[in-house]
Amino acid sequence: MKELIKYSLIGLLIGLISCTDPEGLLDKAQTGDITADLIYNDIVLADQVLNDLYGRLPNIFVDAGNEMGRYNADDLLDAGTIYGQHQMGWSKCTEFTSGAWGSSNCPLNRNDRINDNIYSRNYESIRACQNFLARIEEVPYDPEYGYGAEEQMEKIAEAKFLLAFYYAELVRFYGGVALITEVIEDLGSDEIKKPRNTYDENIDYIVTLCDEAAADLPMTHADNQFGRATKGAALALKSRMLLAAASPLFNNPDKPEDSPFRGKYDVDKWKEAAKAAADVIQLNQYSLVTDISTMFTTVTNEEVIFSRLQPQANWMTRNALPPGVGRNGGNVGRNQSTYNMMKYYKVLKDGEAYDMTDPASGWDLQNPYANLDPRFYRDYCFNTAKTRNKNVKMWALGEGTTSADAAPNNTTNNNSFLIMIKFADLTINPNITSQRTYHNYQFLRYAEVLLNYAEAMNEAYGSESDVLGIGLTATDAVNLIRRRTTFPNKVEYLGYTGAMPDFPTGLAKAEFRDEVRQERFVELNYEECQFFDLRRWRMPVETQINPQFLVPYLTKDGSGNSAIEYKIEDQVERAFSTAWYLLPIPNDQIMMNSAYVQNPGWLGSPESEN
Repeated sequence: MKELIKYSLIGLLIGLISCTDPEGLLDKAQTGDITADLIYNDIVLADQVLNDLYGRLPNIFVDAGNEMGRYNADDLLDAGTIYGQHQMGWSKCTEFTSGAWGSSNCPLNRNDRINDNIYSRNYESIRACQNFLARIEEVPYDPEYGYGAEEQMEKIAEAKFLLAFYYAELVRFYGGVALITEVIEDLGSDEIKKPRNTYDENIDYIVTLCDEAAADLPMTHADNQFGRATKGAALALKSRMLLAAASPLFNNPDKPEDSPFRGKYDVDKWKEAAKAAADVIQLNQYSLVTDISTMFTTVTNEEVIFSRLQPQANWMTRNALPPGVGRNGGNVGRNQSTYNMMKYYKVLKDGEAYDMTDPASGWDLQNPYANLDPRFYRDYCFNTAKTRNKNVKMWALGEGTTSADAAPNNTTNNNSFLIMIKFADLTINPNITSQRTYHNYQFLRYAEVLLNYAEAMNEAYGSESDVLGIGLTATDAVNLIRRRTTFPNKVEYLGYTGAMPDFPTGLAKAEFRDEVRQERFVELNYEECQFFDLRRWRMPVETQINPQFLVPYLTKDGSGNSAIEYKIEDQVERAFSTAWYLLPIPNDQIMMNSAYVQNPGWLGSPESEN
């Protein structure tokens, strides 16, 4: 009876709040009024608040009830790079790469679509976490609900992890921000107008939260609690952020002073990053999925460290596949890639892996999709592909053709002829709305940790060292990923067999660095790492402005015989600038808080470039 009363009370509260507070229970709890007192006197209601903290996680993938993702519809952030392309001309990512914006109207800072304005949304989530942490110890223990001191510690740890996550989101986009470490009751007071903390202070705070969370979080949760933070999630987030802190953008010997824009230069930061990744590996909790084609279409697997749970839907599959391969018509085949990205997939020849541009690879422009890294066939739909048991036909019209020769599977706009289908579930029919699948976005997975370890170990100790004593060198870590990258016995892999060869040994530090970056781009393609990696590495501007497409042209001779001729074509130059290594702080924040400084390269910044 007690539980019935409690759950009835939740329904009553939510019903009342929905009439007066569209933001829901958590935001009502933040007001500090009698409702908050009621909530934090009952563990069932407090759990609702904790659930809401998870609900604030970035909605990268579109779900069944919300046809908007993080940026706009089903935009994925890597489409806003030289390596990506979005089919819709009005996409946020397309707008971003056009450069027709500034600090006052950055596409990722605006409030014009759901889940936008990364800056304000994350600060709102930070405040929600702090409110929860400030009140959760008031909640009485409840043996009937199974809530005691141990459960309280775990809930505090979950909230600390989420607080670290939301700060990490800000730091990845903006650099050092103002650290608000306690609840500020009056948001209109001068108390909130703090200057930006330095980058290192931000990283130290995130690392401290991750360490404190990891100490009290379980290694796993029961199946009905999947999606909650674990010890591995806290340590993996720490690994990601320490790798960034060690990287050239934030650890620059030419600008060695700690500031909001970068940390104090210290070559030993690579050692800290390597140790953080090693700590995740030594948990012995995670492994790599054997069949790479199923990695993103299962509810959970041994590689997932932390993900956002989504209701079952078919939207991501429906809009990923090109027309006629999935959905019958419409603006589909939305997230695409350029030839700039395709070149990172190695060519396999005689048991060796070669760069596509290496003459020794034997790569043939007129047979461009043959003998590539198995991940290419998982990741893309292209002309001559076999996808959902359909022979894909995509081409541009060349000499001797008419409109009647248009390819049936072309996208309607901005066609790069390389369609990203990595996250699609090829076992469902996306034209049947009742056929749905789980598209749980994996924020952190084990392959990223292994690549973090490989990159940091190489920079700190070299590619063949096991100085940390975990039985793994940088080369070994990449080989774990390489050795699972085999051709599954599935039609979309076009009958290929075999696997990626081991990573080359004996490489100098700079050579290994180049190779592991290439491996990262391929393995983590379209998982938001690419967008941040090219920035933390300070990739030169000239490498980020000239997109190319590999275009198949259909031609016909005078007798009506047809053929496909492939050409590599330059596209419209894209905008990029060293200022883009960090997003601009929204202008309204600068105007409201005179203590705040703008990022390098943006109007009003004390530094002209990063």
